[in-house]
Amino acid sequence: MKRRSIQALVFLATASACSLVGCKDDPPPPPPADGSAAPAGSGVTKPIRPSTTPDPTKVARISPETMKRYRVETCYFGAMGIRVARDAYLASMKDVTPSEGHLPEFGDYPDPNPKAMEARPEKTDETDKPAKGPKADMKGDRKPMRGARQLPFIRHVRACSIAKSLKVPAYEGFDAELAEFDGYVSEVQKLLLDATRYYGREQYKKDDFARGKVIDERLKTLLPELDAKLDKFGKAVEAWYPTSKRGDEKLDDAAKASVDAVAEARKIAVALLADPPDAEAAKAGVEALEQKRADIEKAREADAAAPHPRVMLPRIEAFVAAAKSGMDKGGALDAASAGALADAMANLIEADQRGLAQLIRRSSGGGGRGMMGGHGRPRLRGDDDKLRAIRRPGGEPTPPAPPAPPDAPEPQ
Repeated sequence: MKRRSIQALVFLATASACSLVGCKDDPPPPPPADGSAAPAGSGVTKPIRPSTTPDPTKVARISPETMKRYRVETCYFGAMGIRVARDAYLASMKDVTPSEGHLPEFGDYPDPNPKAMEARPEKTDETDKPAKGPKADMKGDRKPMRGARQLPFIRHVRACSIAKSLKVPAYEGFDAELAEFDGYVSEVQKLLLDATRYYGREQYKKDDFARGKVIDERLKTLLPELDAKLDKFGKAVEAWYPTSKRGDEKLDDAAKASVDAVAEARKIAVALLADPPDAEAAKAGVEALEQKRADIEKAREADAAAPHPRVMLPRIEAFVAAAKSGMDKGGALDAASAGALADAMANLIEADQRGLAQLIRRSSGGGGRGMMGGHGRPRLRGDDDKLRAIRRPGGEPTPPAPPAPPDAPEPQ
């Protein structure tokens, strides 16, 4: 009995001593000196290295002022190209309705890249022949689409709806004119696009021209109004343009020269598209534009990675060619020449905006094209930059998608 009591006392003393030792506040072990991962369960958190990826929320954006000006100008000059399609369509469908013997025309347009077409070799090698197989047989003897160059003004005209949706900055009076013009021109471009697909894919053989006649009736109502609509909107644009300002984007030398080049080209386009055209003003403008092109080339020599020279110089060359062709006409430009000049102007404005987006991405430390979202603005993501798992119906959640590989560097 006495022995058991002694054992119990020894056990209690040992337990008390262990509890006292366990309550001691020992400091955590120091972190490894070499920065390697701490042992599991040590309570040490590995230091987080700073990320080298730029914060998307801090990437500079194209200003609302610059964006709206770009959209309005693209809409304005792009819509002038509809005249080519209008003249061709109304001439081919005068006093007739669509039928097998009367298919509409949509106009001829200059090749968007004639130099590339000239450099393309003729198919003489055996390996250049069309591939054989079931896919080749599916094509049959399908005819190419009439107006197969797909109406180059379509993408520019779509800028009208985008410009109308941009509420900042607001321009009292002009925004109402823009909305009115967009309501007209958007319907026209949709009808023309629908018509080219309808006839190009020979869908009229399936419905005996039923839809073609509906399109024809609507186009014959809207197209005769084009000149009046363009004239009214053009006056509103010319009154608005001096009041509109670009944003405060930080520009390099090539970008500054590009802004000046677009301004000079605009003067030329306005002079030649006027009725009557001002050939002398256009001639002086071409000389000034050539000087701006030299400034852009000089900026490229100083900074080979500057984005503007790569996108602007080919467009300036195409615009000058269209302007000189227009000046050779002497009198008022016909629809084809005016359409080519307006399209070249819209392409030049678009190239300047593209160069600006690339410049902002480069100056903000962005790498690939994926950093840019719609309307030239960066695409913002969540803080953890991960996709949420989506639960399948009655099953396990879908695992997050693996991270995308980094974008390849843009060719210089």
